[in-house]
Amino acid sequence: MMDQLKKVIEKYVAIFKVQYQTKAAYFSTLLSETPIIALRLWILSQFYYATYQTHGMTEYKGLTIQALIWSLMFIQAFEGGSFPSISSVIDEEVKSGSIAYTINRPYSYILFQYVGYLGRTIPSLIINLTGGAITAWILVGGLPATWWSILLGVFLMYLGYTLNFFIEMSIGLLSFWLEDTESIAWLYQKAVLLLGGYFLPLSMFPDTARTVAEWLPFGALYYGPAQLIVNFSLPALQHFIFVQLLWLIITGAIAFYIFNRGMKHVSVQGG
Repeated sequence: MMDQLKKVIEKYVAIFKVQYQTKAAYFSTLLSETPIIALRLWILSQFYYATYQTHGMTEYKGLTIQALIWSLMFIQAFEGGSFPSISSVIDEEVKSGSIAYTINRPYSYILFQYVGYLGRTIPSLIINLTGGAITAWILVGGLPATWWSILLGVFLMYLGYTLNFFIEMSIGLLSFWLEDTESIAWLYQKAVLLLGGYFLPLSMFPDTARTVAEWLPFGALYYGPAQLIVNFSLPALQHFIFVQLLWLIITGAIAFYIFNRGMKHVSVQGG
């Protein structure tokens, strides 16, 4: 029993390593995202510096300009690390028909895609965080965080990536029935930008809009982890973990349901 479990683990670790090494091999491509993040942070820092100074504020709703820019850096680095989207990968597999072969291999298709997604994500995440951290440090100074808040933020970041995987997997699997899922993926990406704290922290939304946004899955992806790193509080930790777990259960169930229905569709249509 233990030997079988060990072989299963080794199999998925090998898949993770292959995807990681493949993505890391394109180092120059990974670096191309860093100047974009740096430019965005510079523009946002100028905007928020002017806003804070105009209103004579040193902080707004618990966020100093230093904490604000660092939180925006984390959100953009986390989000940039999830490229390419898993929905586009699955969409292409369904369109090409290659999914009919991959689902018959001796592994779980969803778990295969999950470990591959994490493997592709980590190289981009490392580069983005390094370049983004250097930029944020130059713009506003050091990171206002403790080791505990960083560790908890990293844990929530992992849950956020898992949640993003299930959402994008569900979108990609819709290609079993739809001609093209790119429009749905586009809407999802724009919802993340608007309601995920990508440019404007959710704490700065009007009260009703903030409450709604904080219960949606978009803010649970990367905004929650970033906020906990720079502005930790126990109620915020409890809230974001609860919201993440809630949406993980919902989106995970949806992804498995669509996958199982899709497999029946493949069997009926013959691939």
